[in-house]
Amino acid sequence: MNTYGENPLKPRVSPKPYLQRVKHLGFLGAKRANGLMRQAKFGAATQLGRLQERYATYRFKPAHYRRSFLVRTPPTITAPSALPRRVFVIWIGDNEMSANRRRNLGALRERLGLPVELVTRESLPRWVLPDHPLHPAWEHLSLVHQSDYLRAYLMHHHGGGYCDLKEPAGSWERAFDHMAANEDIWITGYRELSSASPVRLPGRLGVDIALNYRRLIGLGAYLTRSATPLTAEWLREVERRMSYYADQASEFPGGTRGEVVGYPVSWTRLLGGVLQPLQLKYLRHVRIDDSLLLRFVDYQ
Repeated sequence: MNTYGENPLKPRVSPKPYLQRVKHLGFLGAKRANGLMRQAKFGAATQLGRLQERYATYRFKPAHYRRSFLVRTPPTITAPSALPRRVFVIWIGDNEMSANRRRNLGALRERLGLPVELVTRESLPRWVLPDHPLHPAWEHLSLVHQSDYLRAYLMHHHGGGYCDLKEPAGSWERAFDHMAANEDIWITGYRELSSASPVRLPGRLGVDIALNYRRLIGLGAYLTRSATPLTAEWLREVERRMSYYADQASEFPGGTRGEVVGYPVSWTRLLGGVLQPLQLKYLRHVRIDDSLLLRFVDYQ
């Protein structure tokens, strides 16, 4: 028997597709709202960072970061500090460079005004010191994290410059000459672009990095004096973290970009998570020079 008012000839329509559509629209709305909130948050932090740079000073206080590696004493350094006239570029994978990467390597050699050393898996042994071999966990890192580790290793033990395989804005010669003439400068690089650019960390350390982003250098290109407290702490902390992850990384090697399920090392753990906090600690030895800027589009 039909319910009063129901047309027996009209097929029933399931509400499920409509509910799914409503749910999907709700998801898209929430995603967009979250994105707008993130933009607003980092936009506000960027403006605060500019005010911080203009009207406030930053003073490193170990008590503010009492549970971080920043409170540790630097290792003893016996080697002399140096700033050789060269720039390292790292291509550690077995795959061939893309046309863009080859073009960028050519641009680096043409424009930097400094010799460019391409470090590959074949040429790497010439840079490894007998009394400080590569960390045993290195082979199990993703290619990205292998490069991150080698930056710390090469900058501490050898010094000079490092550059991603991206097109440079121009010559680095004046930046190099300025740094070579001032031994109090330990690292030079381009200024971070916004509060969203540096590494994101929890707690007071993360807040201070975001607010002081204009005092920090970016991670794609820099000149570095070897064997300084900054480089010594940089390498020590990266290797400490590698030791922590060693067992699981050996079971789940990282592949190219850490895409392997079970690989334990997060994206910024071995580079931004170490080098940018150390910049706060040694801020008076950090120099901003935007002549080291790179082209961040169409480089792969």
